[in-house]
Amino acid sequence: MNHRSGRPYRSPVIIEEEKAWVSFYRRVGEVSIATEVIELLKADAYMKRTHLALYLRCSETVRIARERPARARRIGSFVRAMWAGVVYGPACALRKITRESAEGATKCLKTLSTHLTNSTKSSIRYSWVLIDVLEPVGKLWR
Repeated sequence: MNHRSGRPYRSPVIIEEEKAWVSFYRRVGEVSIATEVIELLKADAYMKRTHLALYLRCSETVRIARERPARARRIGSFVRAMWAGVVYGPACALRKITRESAEGATKCLKTLSTHLTNSTKSSIRYSWVLIDVLEPVGKLWR
């Protein structure tokens, strides 16, 4: 025992060892370090019992890293489905409606132009008949 502070004496090696374990606890969020620590702790049963919390945190880190791509795929498929339903679907429907209405308008214009052409010819003929009939009457009024 250290007589000054009342704590047991710890050698500098033990203190550095504890600092190393503390740094492992801090850096356990990195997958590469977590897998190395798991391998180290699996090799020694006593160390695994002594640092069980570290082993569990490392296991959790590895599990989360393994599940991350599946989660990203699920989120990606959800975003693509929302894009298709909210933006792309209505845009395609609007484009289809516009295309169909343009085709209908073109058909109507063709029919209208045919009708106007025929009616214009008949109205021209009618106007010539009126001119022929009304011309002598106009001479009477002069």
